[in-house]
Amino acid sequence: NIPILSTAVSLYKIGSSIKERHNLKKLILFLNEINNSIVSESNRLKYQQKFQSNEKFRNQEIEYLLILIDRYISNDKPQLLAKFYLAYLDELINWFEFTVFAETIERFLPDDIERLYFDFPVQFNFKSVDSAYQRLQAVGLIIELPIQVQVENEILSLDDKTKTYDLTDFGKQFVNILQR
Repeated sequence: NIPILSTAVSLYKIGSSIKERHNLKKLILFLNEINNSIVSESNRLKYQQKFQSNEKFRNQEIEYLLILIDRYISNDKPQLLAKFYLAYLDELINWFEFTVFAETIERFLPDDIERLYFDFPVQFNFKSVDSAYQRLQAVGLIIELPIQVQVENEILSLDDKTKTYDLTDFGKQFVNILQR
């Protein structure tokens, strides 16, 4: 009977419904990416056997995946996560590495991922460096090269008005998994 409370309850119900639909959509995107990426029936059976082999760990995996997908805001992150989960299922990475990649994805802003597909190393005028490169550097995917670099036995001096970035080994592995 109190207008403010009834409005708050109504808004909460609407918000919960929107959040539930959004989370369901992200989960569907994750599962669709998994299903669409499995190319053979033998792989599908292998994944099912691995998934069913350890109930306790399977439940921990499901819990981790659901919580992580829930935290993602954009719809592209669950699809990226699926690629890394498949790499884990294919034993290209272990569970710990998977969680590191999953947490890295969470820190992306829209369009950050696109920067990883440029030809590295990339060089920018000091004043025009895209902030996405700073975020990618903060999560360990790229590194800013020093002004002087040693190539074979020769030291090259780069222009101090430019910044040069290159992929780290972690960044190379990240990109390779995304491109499989």
